[in-house]
Amino acid sequence: MNNKTFSKIWILIILILISGGGFLIGQYFGTPTEKGEEPKGEPITFDKNFEKCLKASSLSEYCKKAKIESIYDLLQIDELEPVSIPIRTNFSDIEIYNIPDGAAGGDVITIPIIRFGNNYCALTDLNFQKIFAPIKRDEAIEYLNFRLITLAVSSYGRARYTVTSEEEYNKEKYKFCKKPISPKKITHINKETPDGFIIEWIYFTPVYRSGVYEAEVKVNRDGKIKTLKEGNRFIDCGSGIMF
Repeated sequence: MNNKTFSKIWILIILILISGGGFLIGQYFGTPTEKGEEPKGEPITFDKNFEKCLKASSLSEYCKKAKIESIYDLLQIDELEPVSIPIRTNFSDIEIYNIPDGAAGGDVITIPIIRFGNNYCALTDLNFQKIFAPIKRDEAIEYLNFRLITLAVSSYGRARYTVTSEEEYNKEKYKFCKKPISPKKITHINKETPDGFIIEWIYFTPVYRSGVYEAEVKVNRDGKIKTLKEGNRFIDCGSGIMF
């Protein structure tokens, strides 16, 4: 078996393990988000103000046109399922996909795109804004979770779990940490501003430098997200899973 064949087999194994948030890891630790209500809104009409769009008859044709071809030949792109959208959207018939683009070491890079009919668009800040804005207070944390975890480019980013209640710490995935977790901080909105919400984001990861982290993130009403303080590991669970 030559090195090229071996590399393709190894990438395929990685995809099976962690594409879409990590099947096997998800089985043990749970999934980062749960499906919410079906999105409600008006049927979408293609708007020239959506940016970075291409017309295509299928996901595989879009990948060819957009030159997303690092590993898409190793799986059936047209069989990919859209990700669950856990919050309200401004359109009822939009779909979002995480397209595997390549592997860096053990990491699988994904590119989130939107689809409506035969229109496929990159999921840019502008397109996020048209789909989700304005972000309401009761949507801000779920929106953060969706953008920064479900649609994270890196598989390391997708292997994070937002802590939204103290009861979360009793779940099986937190037993990965072999020490008591204290203090049991939870994610919450620290401050509401005229243009958005400043969130104290508490998340757990079993990957790489495993532990519970605290970051400060601003979710704007227009859908943009800005990290104000990078994640600080306040509960050290030691060396985590390595892909």
